[in-house]
Amino acid sequence: FLRVVNAFASNKTALCANVKAFGTTKAYVHEEATFSCTLPETAGVLQVTWQKTYKDDRTAENLATHSEKYGTTILPSYSTRVNLSDADLRTTRITLRNVTLEDEACYICSFNAYPNGSIRGQICLTVYSKPEIRAEQREISSSAVSEKKVMFMCSATGKPAPEIRWNVTESLAKLAAQQSVENADKTLTATSNLTLELSQLQDGYVDCVVSTPGQTEQIHKRIYYEKERIPEPPKGHSFEVMGIVIAVVLITTVAVILVMRKAKRTGKLYFCCNNSE
Repeated sequence: FLRVVNAFASNKTALCANVKAFGTTKAYVHEEATFSCTLPETAGVLQVTWQKTYKDDRTAENLATHSEKYGTTILPSYSTRVNLSDADLRTTRITLRNVTLEDEACYICSFNAYPNGSIRGQICLTVYSKPEIRAEQREISSSAVSEKKVMFMCSATGKPAPEIRWNVTESLAKLAAQQSVENADKTLTATSNLTLELSQLQDGYVDCVVSTPGQTEQIHKRIYYEKERIPEPPKGHSFEVMGIVIAVVLITTVAVILVMRKAKRTGKLYFCCNNSE
């Protein structure tokens, strides 16, 4: 996490001085990265500038500057994430907060000296992203119950490319199909599918194990087999229906009896019954 870079001048005059550049060379997303530079001889230095240049691009982007005349200036686009400390014409330190994948670049400290030009040091940062895991399972339809299968799917996105294995026997692990795809943000998505027969699924679940090259930490994601079921009516449903039916029958019977009694008293029932005469 130490890197010393020989200084060089921006003009034709060679300077007999070295910039000692120290800094973070590896960081994960959302962490901090700190870079510092020291110039043993400060004669003629008027300003110190921090720049960012991408590994595949020669253009440099200014981050911050410091001079005795104008003090410290941080570019607006980095004002919330960059802090310039120990700022003088001999030693300078810059901290980059909440690192993103776009911050993977080389960072240059430039001591601008008069009349000899610029003396520079450089630290390159590699940014990693911890894997994000997705897991699911689905049943594969088959006419024969004995051949019914279930597919377990596990995918992990990170940087560098995550590695996926299944916590099953070696013979079953060989059945897994894997592939890896690079995303636009330079992360990689690894996907592994494992298809098993129900008879091979003794515990009712499998474990997807995700690891990152160079890291000892492993992430275990347990996937349970859930058989597709037809929704069953809630308990007591049939008794509720039966009770409603009985209540309706009783109410109807009572209503009919009351109507018949009333009709008999008024004589309407006799007229109705003798209507054929």
